[in-house]
Amino acid sequence: MLPTKLFAVVALLPFVLAWQRPYRRDIVVRDSCGNEYTTTETAAPTTTTAQPTTQSTSNPLTAQSTTTVAPVSSTVAPISSTTAATSTTKTTTTSSAPATSTVPAGFVKASGTKFTLDGEQYCFAGMNAYWVPQLVLESQYDATFALLASIGVRVLRTWAFSMVTAVPSYDMTYYQLWSGSNFTINEGANGLERLDLTVKYAEKYGIKLIMTLANQWSDFGGMEMYLSQTGGDTTYHSNFYTYQPAITAFESYINTIVTRYKSSTTVFAWEIANEPRKSGDKPADPNFTVAQLTQWISDRAAYIKSIDSNHMVAIGDEGFYNWSNNTNVAYDGYAGMDFEANLKLSNIDFGTFHLYPEAWGETPAEEWGLGYIQAHINSMNEIGKPVVLEEFNMNTYAEQLATLPSWIDLAISGGLSGWMPWGLGAEDLSVTGSSVWQGGGSDSMDLYASKSDIWSILKADGAIMNTKCPL
Repeated sequence: MLPTKLFAVVALLPFVLAWQRPYRRDIVVRDSCGNEYTTTETAAPTTTTAQPTTQSTSNPLTAQSTTTVAPVSSTVAPISSTTAATSTTKTTTTSSAPATSTVPAGFVKASGTKFTLDGEQYCFAGMNAYWVPQLVLESQYDATFALLASIGVRVLRTWAFSMVTAVPSYDMTYYQLWSGSNFTINEGANGLERLDLTVKYAEKYGIKLIMTLANQWSDFGGMEMYLSQTGGDTTYHSNFYTYQPAITAFESYINTIVTRYKSSTTVFAWEIANEPRKSGDKPADPNFTVAQLTQWISDRAAYIKSIDSNHMVAIGDEGFYNWSNNTNVAYDGYAGMDFEANLKLSNIDFGTFHLYPEAWGETPAEEWGLGYIQAHINSMNEIGKPVVLEEFNMNTYAEQLATLPSWIDLAISGGLSGWMPWGLGAEDLSVTGSSVWQGGGSDSMDLYASKSDIWSILKADGAIMNTKCPL
């Protein structure tokens, strides 16, 4: 993602977390709108676990047992530029549409530029709420999904990852506990059982889930944790994509999660990572290429498909282009991504893109955003696969009211199969006892019922979107 993604505060912990996305640049230093905190833990794991099939014996962090508890940044990293998106041009390429495959009843699949469910077109109004698996009580899960259903949300995007290097002293959900170069899986009540509850209550309310398997950014443990824990060279973020022990560990985790839910029709799709780029909290190797990142994506998608042939696979990226004749950083390959090349990959079923012009330094934000949406509509039609506006928001309530309706209108009229704002806030929910932050209030990216004007817009536009594809 790109603005702040909330992470939660426990009442007794002195954490002050911000809901705005931290601004991040593609350099070593990160300029954050929120504070980060590190807490040291030494307790031993209490769960029965499994390890990656292959591990490195080298580990530079053997004596380290710290885990970062930061405001959940869905990571809006600025990609500063002054070139307007509306003036972008590119050389048009053509590609044949992906072949359709037969899947069992109840699973959504891609068919041309649309999704289908049991032979009927499927489209959706959606929402992001990365924090849902951090809830602790079944009543909290029930209330959250009831709230989402009340405004017509059909698909929720949430995190299916959470890594620590020490057992937290508070009730935080985590799935992987690292010790040196090995990790164990937490299948207990504060581990995968909570992801099970997420699936259970999504199913109860008829909501499907996009399950994201890793994070570009450090929140809840990111790509660089895989690299550091397996003994890789942490100088460059991009080393994660080429260092085999880190890849092996990640695939071991993928296997655990995908195998667990591969028969669930509640899962809409697997998503390889949140906002992959060639650089993150660390810079990219100057010699790392766009083609290498495209190949890494292709390989991970193929691996997921080798485990689960029923669910779709997407990337979870921001939709950045790699146009040689453009100098805008969202279009010129700056982030190491190539939206069109990635969408053409045979094991990628649909495209995603995120939209945060304020964080990226693009003005005027509304106009630039409309240009970025239109570019992805054009790519959808040229390449012949569905595309989803997967994250978008503006920083303040007034900006949301002024800008989001036009973006959603274009997404609907342009034929995108889904749109998902960032993100649901917990202001109107009871999250007592959990590590979920209660929220940042009206002038934040939080979306919640008491923020009545924008909530009404989302509900009305959701009804319009869902009416296009009645269930």
